[in-house]
Amino acid sequence: MSDTPALAPLVGDRKLAHQTFFDHRHHDETPRFHYEISDFLHSNSRYGVILAFRGAAKSTIAEEDIVLDACERQFHNCVIVGSSETRAVERLQAIAHELENNEPMLSFYGRQRTTNRQWTQTKIVLRNGVVIQAIGRDQAVRGLKHLDWRPDYVLLDDIED
Repeated sequence: MSDTPALAPLVGDRKLAHQTFFDHRHHDETPRFHYEISDFLHSNSRYGVILAFRGAAKSTIAEEDIVLDACERQFHNCVIVGSSETRAVERLQAIAHELENNEPMLSFYGRQRTTNRQWTQTKIVLRNGVVIQAIGRDQAVRGLKHLDWRPDYVLLDDIED
């Protein structure tokens, strides 16, 4: 993490972190329920369901949460399960894009991609060893492992189809 004093409050304030790092993704004023989703995603709750209307930015907020948690090593092995592998890969691509191109995040957390670790369409391994993987709902999570780590963060996204 950066030692920049001006950005130090971001570490303890997830709402401020979302607003600062992902302002380019938030075209409208942030509604209160987005903060409630973010609070839930950053809580110690092990299980939960987020229900909101289509277009409510549930997946977008989850992507941002995964980016922040990955940079801060809040998990070791994240698996994104989509209605299909293609849908899960779209989420992973958005996450990888933020990790590679989000200038405020790069100046705060540093580069997350290293030259000695290839990022694929379905799996990225960050500089800090955190892995984020994408699978379809018909693929097995059981047995999925990265080094010594089984999934400790699983996002099920639009699997009702």
